[in-house]
Amino acid sequence: MKLILLAAVALMLSGCLVTRDEIREDQQQPPSQQQVQQADEANRLDEIDGEIRTLRGRVGDLENNLNTSDADRTNKSAALAERVKALEDRSKIYEDELSKLDSEYLQIAQKVEALRASYDALQQARAKKKLSKKNSYKIASGSFNKKNWKEAIVDYQKYRELNPHGDHYAEATYKIGVAFNKLGMKPEARTFYTEAAQKFAKSKWGKKAVKKLKSLK
Repeated sequence: MKLILLAAVALMLSGCLVTRDEIREDQQQPPSQQQVQQADEANRLDEIDGEIRTLRGRVGDLENNLNTSDADRTNKSAALAERVKALEDRSKIYEDELSKLDSEYLQIAQKVEALRASYDALQQARAKKKLSKKNSYKIASGSFNKKNWKEAIVDYQKYRELNPHGDHYAEATYKIGVAFNKLGMKPEARTFYTEAAQKFAKSKWGKKAVKKLKSLK
């Protein structure tokens, strides 16, 4: 019985060995052209698939970069717009300030011009007045010497008004009295003689006025 079993096992092992050898021989046979072509196509498909994945990755990166660039451009554009707006506002403020300064400068220039005109007018008036003061005595003396008594009275009185502390004030007062006396207006003559005698008693015109007062009595 044992021999039968051993024989059966040997047959089975031998069958297995033949099968394995056959398989080994089958594996050692070169692949067919169809198999090679299929393998090449499979490899090519794998390469193409890899390239596609690579391209998709690059496209994704480009899209990300584009999105980032767009966001950066948007942010930069917004920031630039804000700066432009700020500069425009500042420029408007400067323009308003310059306009105010121009207006103030114009007002100041007008005031300065008015003051200059007023000063020039004052200077001219002073020069004219000074000239009048200087000439009024000569004019009055000319009228008196020509015996134009009425004109002499007016001219000497003008001199007195222009020169209340003038060197010829006493003389003008006395001669106004003389002119009134020549016109036969003794009360008026007495008034000016009295003024000359009282205010300028020590001067020659005061002393002359005293004599004239005595002659009027």
